[in-house]
Amino acid sequence: MSGLTPKEAKTFKQICKLPRDNISYGDYWTIIDEKEITIVKQTVGEEPKEKICIPRFIFERFANWYNTGKQK
Repeated sequence: MSGLTPKEAKTFKQICKLPRDNISYGDYWTIIDEKEITIVKQTVGEEPKEKICIPRFIFERFANWYNTGKQK
């Protein structure tokens, strides 16, 4: 294990060292890359129903607000 969290892994090399660059729950999955976070609603075996790509810095602001209630 790399010891890095997905948030800390900013470069392609760091992301490749993560145990995984994606995660899914039910019909939703997300994947990270160097510049953005992609969130998709997709039933297995079907085309995606919804997809959004968010710049990492914007996603982190949303996550920080969600976790702390404070806007940064």
